[in-house]
Amino acid sequence: MSETPFSIRQGLIATPAIKYRDNLPARLREPIFQILRRYLPSAFIWERVQAIMNPYGIDEMPRGAPVAIAKEEDTPDTVAAKQALMNCEWFRVYDVVEDIYGQLVYYEREHADPETEEPRAYPFRTALNEYFKHVGIGWQLADSQIVTRGDDAFEQTVRTAEDELTSAERITAASRVKKAVQNLSARPQPDSAGAISHATGAIECVLHDITGQGMTLGEYLNRHRNLFPGSIQKALHGLWGFSSEEGARHGREGTEPSRDDAEFIVAIAAAVTTYLNRKHPRS
Repeated sequence: MSETPFSIRQGLIATPAIKYRDNLPARLREPIFQILRRYLPSAFIWERVQAIMNPYGIDEMPRGAPVAIAKEEDTPDTVAAKQALMNCEWFRVYDVVEDIYGQLVYYEREHADPETEEPRAYPFRTALNEYFKHVGIGWQLADSQIVTRGDDAFEQTVRTAEDELTSAERITAASRVKKAVQNLSARPQPDSAGAISHATGAIECVLHDITGQGMTLGEYLNRHRNLFPGSIQKALHGLWGFSSEEGARHGREGTEPSRDDAEFIVAIAAAVTTYLNRKHPRS
């Protein structure tokens, strides 16, 4: 039985556009808190909130207007945890989410009894990511980190590249793709230049593995013309030119590619690595 509703499978409901990356309004924090409460007791949530926001016990916790709490959940721990999460800086919410997910993963790996305890880490991550997607939050919980989320096409392209490169044991190239996404996730400003550098580096890693020669992408394109059809090669020359000449790869004072430019290059590079990986499988 499919878990995806009919309307989504048939494309009748479009994925909401990404609206929230550098902010998180209070009204969007309420469901995050409820997801936390679904999988964890309030006392544990409050403990982790304090560990993140007041690690030395000397800082004031975020305060604001009184928060609404259901009568059956009206405990000091619930009130304190919700008060902090509803009034902290937006990125602190994600700090707490990462920490709690890491705690769940560690507990299930080291201490949980699979015979008597239901897993919580994966369902928690799934519920959170579904919510982020539903309301247009441009982040997702992947592995143990909150990282940037692009549109569906971007996500599918990058995920395919990482999975297939890893399966082919082209680990360095897969790591470069992953680091490119992490650079896009950097705050307060995304590291667009770093993302582009890692993305083109992923292509170079695969080409190095194929040819046995270490070169830049531009040199591969000039010396190994048989690796790509002419039209694709021409397009990749343009990609290399932007990556190197626009300051993204080799650096130019006062030049920083936009996030949209960087995301475009990362998606193209991920698609190229997948193409090369399939066309030239390892022995």
